[in-house]
Amino acid sequence: MDHHQGRSGGTEGEAPLRRLLLILLAVAAGLASPAAFSTDEAGRRLAALIQVMQADLERATTAGQNARLLENASLLPVMAREVGARPQEVAAARSLYDFVLRHESGQAAAVLRQLAQARPFSPLPSGIPQVRALALGRSIHRAACAGCHDVPQAKTLLPAENLFHLACKEAAPALEARLLLGVKGMAAEGHRNPFSPDELAALAAWYRKNANSGCRGLGSKP
Repeated sequence: MDHHQGRSGGTEGEAPLRRLLLILLAVAAGLASPAAFSTDEAGRRLAALIQVMQADLERATTAGQNARLLENASLLPVMAREVGARPQEVAAARSLYDFVLRHESGQAAAVLRQLAQARPFSPLPSGIPQVRALALGRSIHRAACAGCHDVPQAKTLLPAENLFHLACKEAAPALEARLLLGVKGMAAEGHRNPFSPDELAALAAWYRKNANSGCRGLGSKP
């Protein structure tokens, strides 16, 4: 993958803070009008990726988490171009890879905040009554998620996380964004998320309802 996304090398010794200021000014100028969030699938996934990157940046402490941040930073400008984002957005997205690579978390966080203002992640829509949604979420978790996530394998670069623990540590938008992007179907389906928005919303509701029990003890399985 081309991690540089067509960028020029820049001037040797350029001050990072000055470059960040120029980037943020360009983004602010290009996004001054009220953000119009794209409701199509590509737009929703772009907004979700920005949300996930913001959450990951706050807790990136392991080699695996840093590797995931770098991978997502490589994907971000490609996804931005796919939805017809303004040049200022694409330029800001391109800047993230170098900031993450150099562990300049403050600069990366500032760019992500600007992008999130332009591409806010909307809650997953659900038309299912709460009682039914919780039952559906419980059923999906047990059938499709529990095998890997309830007792994660720790001896991997980026192990699966206990989703009840994650729900007690992260805000609802970040959790829902992870479900939208992280759940994959079979190869024959192009690894697309196999669940409908109603099903994903039900799954998120189940994790949020049981977040406290998940935090009280590792390995708990509501």
